[in-house]
Amino acid sequence: MAEKEVKEAVETEEKVTASLVKALIEQAVDDKITQATTSNADLVSGLVEQIMSLKVKEAKNETKKQEALQKALIEAKKEFKPLKANRIAKYEHKGKTRFHHYSTLSAIKEATDKALQKHGLIVQFDIENKFGSRGAGMVVKAILLHKDGGRLESSSMAQEINLTAVQRSATDQTYLKRYALCNLLGIESEEDNDPDFQEDKTQSNQGATQQDGLVDELNQLSNSNQSKPKEEQSDEQVEEVDPNEPMI
Repeated sequence: MAEKEVKEAVETEEKVTASLVKALIEQAVDDKITQATTSNADLVSGLVEQIMSLKVKEAKNETKKQEALQKALIEAKKEFKPLKANRIAKYEHKGKTRFHHYSTLSAIKEATDKALQKHGLIVQFDIENKFGSRGAGMVVKAILLHKDGGRLESSSMAQEINLTAVQRSATDQTYLKRYALCNLLGIESEEDNDPDFQEDKTQSNQGATQQDGLVDELNQLSNSNQSKPKEEQSDEQVEEVDPNEPMI
């Protein structure tokens, strides 16, 4: 009887010991998991802080670049040569003869390029064909780049236009470049002094966006190119243009 009790006591002790060992192992595992989780959380938190710090630094650098570009552009504009309309186009619109005064792209570049380059600026153009619900079209983008990395853009067309007219020649590309460049540099290249033209232009702008106005004007120019408009010298000694030469 005593032997049986001893045996049961030993078995009970073994079970208790096994339970304690199991509990200790489980606790050790839990501690390791907790430690690893805490370590990973600290690691993730550190990475997030580094990423945020880099983003803030990049934003500050980008701001400095743009400020340098804007400052350079302001100084360059002070040195732009006077821009005058060196072309006058004669064409028919709504049964009336219209005269459209404008500066050519080459005249604009001649008046601005030297000052831009002096202040570390250069203009590039990007041309992209678009296809959408309104048909195929073209977007001409003028891009101003600064030596320190600043960048400024202006697009001449945000929606689709009649690409068949644009593809006839490089004339329409040149027109869109001129429009985008003037927007980019904040200069005027046109002098529409004809009262009738101004009245029609005002009426057409009522309830219309600037984008629609550009499409209408481009279509007018395309139509005038098709009909070979006569461009002639004005009283202001505007340069005479060959009748077959397009408006650029």
